[in-house]
Amino acid sequence: MSTKSVKFPREKGVLYLAEGGTETEVMYRHGHQLREFAMFELMDKPDAVADMKDMYRRYLDVAARHGFAALLAGFDYRASPDWADKLGYSSDGLREMQHKCIDFLRDISKP
Repeated sequence: MSTKSVKFPREKGVLYLAEGGTETEVMYRHGHQLREFAMFELMDKPDAVADMKDMYRRYLDVAARHGFAALLAGFDYRASPDWADKLGYSSDGLREMQHKCIDFLRDISKP
């Protein structure tokens, strides 16, 4: 097993704001359940998508207001074959969810 870390390319003088605690907010503030802690399943729930859009928009607004670059973490980290089996997703269903997660981040990051 590799413990190699991935280095994020940084620009000199740029400060980054990294989001975190997304699952906690989704579960405890908005009341959405996460099977196996898998946020990607929320992409099929319009009320959850609306809550997440609001969460991310507030985060991006704070970053912009204070002059930070924003780092967005995807919530598709459990959208892998191992977790798909546990959650009952086919390969095609998993692929669809991964695309929904990417599309969500693309949409939310638009000015």
